[in-house]
Amino acid sequence: MLTQAQNVISLQTIIDKAQENSPDAIAAMTRADNSDWTYKSYRADLLPSIRLNGTLPNFTRSLALWDQQDGTQEFIPRNQANSSATVSLNQNIGQTGGSISMSTGLQRVDLLGDSPTTKYLSTPINIGFNQDLFAFNQYKWLRQTEPMKLKEAKRRYYEEMEDVAIQAVNLYFNYYDAQIAIQLAEVNKANSDTLYKISKGRYQLGKIAEHELLQMELNRLNAQKNLKQARIDLSNAQAQLQNYTGIILSKDVRIVPPTITDTFTVSQQKALEMASLYRADVVSMDRQLIEADQSMAQAKSSATPNISLSASYGLSGSNATFQDSYGNTIPQQQFSAGVSVPITNWGKGRAQVKIAESNQELTNIQINNQRLNFEQEVLNQVNQFNFRKREYIIAAISDTIGQKQYDIAYKRFLIGKIDITDLNIALNGKDQAKRSYLGAMRNYWVDYYRLRKLTLYDFEQSTPLLSE
Repeated sequence: MLTQAQNVISLQTIIDKAQENSPDAIAAMTRADNSDWTYKSYRADLLPSIRLNGTLPNFTRSLALWDQQDGTQEFIPRNQANSSATVSLNQNIGQTGGSISMSTGLQRVDLLGDSPTTKYLSTPINIGFNQDLFAFNQYKWLRQTEPMKLKEAKRRYYEEMEDVAIQAVNLYFNYYDAQIAIQLAEVNKANSDTLYKISKGRYQLGKIAEHELLQMELNRLNAQKNLKQARIDLSNAQAQLQNYTGIILSKDVRIVPPTITDTFTVSQQKALEMASLYRADVVSMDRQLIEADQSMAQAKSSATPNISLSASYGLSGSNATFQDSYGNTIPQQQFSAGVSVPITNWGKGRAQVKIAESNQELTNIQINNQRLNFEQEVLNQVNQFNFRKREYIIAAISDTIGQKQYDIAYKRFLIGKIDITDLNIALNGKDQAKRSYLGAMRNYWVDYYRLRKLTLYDFEQSTPLLSE
């Protein structure tokens, strides 16, 4: 937790701390890390893997059938210890979907008993190769989709950070609105106390009716109630802001909203261009189309013949001593070609192809619809943001006018030129204008960060939010 010692805290500070400490930000970071490790796992599958397998030892005590010199057979006890170790290197071939391997190993067999013997079986080297000629090659498709998933996850992370910024903006203005509400409530309470005293004197002099005095008393009681509620709202808003950002706010901290200027404009064309370059949804839509093609290729391969090739070459030797087992080796080879031809599966293969075709067509329709919604969402947000600037300017002017109207009405009431009804109208108009002004300010910044999320672009600084 950080203590905010300054008397003024900015919106940018709140956003920065929220993007560091909030539960939403931490969750987004965790998801981004998981995506990064998933991609690293995929990359590791394309690299050679080295493995050591060993048995040290495997001891067996059993009865074995043994040929006697007289031609008979007899079960005799046999104690045997078997130890082995193999080091293998395996490499997947992404371009073809096959694999190659290389291994070396040693096995030792000890027959225990009255006449113990030891044998060594060595395999100095063995090279193997496996390849399907017409089977589905998943690595071919993973080489396309896995980098796209990583790029999509990175962009999604930046979008989630903008969601955090939007939440921080709302909490920031909740706190600011509560501060302003207390200021208004304090002023209204002081004015209501003053007006009640004046009205009480006028009532004693017979200048106003009793119902006007009662209205003034009611206004004073409502002002007291509103001040107490404003203090509760401020405490709640402060707690929510502290919990989300990790900043401890002292009582004298005040909010000063950033100045809204008309120094930059957002065009629909620019917003669409940036969204098409940087949004995660663009990568996601392209990936879905590739995955639909992948499903089609997999369905077709399962319904067509396949030829599997397997070959290996190595050296092996056996002797009673370790050195001689390596010095007297002979070659060993293996080659096989297997054929898998679907004769009949009662139409299952054809059905799977038709399902893949239908899903591919459906995906194309959905992606086209997503692209239209994608563009419309960006265009709507641009229009909304540009409207917010005009709304803020009008609300600021209305706030100033409302305050002036109330000041005039207050002074006129003090000299008896207007009655309590007109004063209440001016009071309500002032407070409503202030609430509209605060709402317009909040809406401006919320919609600005929503536009940033939809485009991953900072239009104020003219820079993208991420670097590829």
